[in-house]
Amino acid sequence: MTPCGFVPKQLLLAVIEPAAQGMDQNALIGLLLIAALACGVLGIVFFPAMVAFGRGHTYRWPILVITTFFGWTLIGWVAALVWAVMPQGQYRGGSR
Repeated sequence: MTPCGFVPKQLLLAVIEPAAQGMDQNALIGLLLIAALACGVLGIVFFPAMVAFGRGHTYRWPILVITTFFGWTLIGWVAALVWAVMPQGQYRGGSR
């Protein structure tokens, strides 16, 4: 499994190998740790959108937009997550 989980191994090696030619081992390990941390942060930030797409949510695209622009704030992230896990197709209002 590659650091981000979706990058083909050959592509990852093609990018890292030339960069590693002139680097010492500690610098390369630091670069890989930063890449892994960035993938983890992006995974956490886009978690509400992944939940929405995984559930086939009706409003998955607006949830992705909210996550993209406001996911870095706690309020935007929680709002997108709550929207992504809410039941679909049910009337949630009061009496008419």
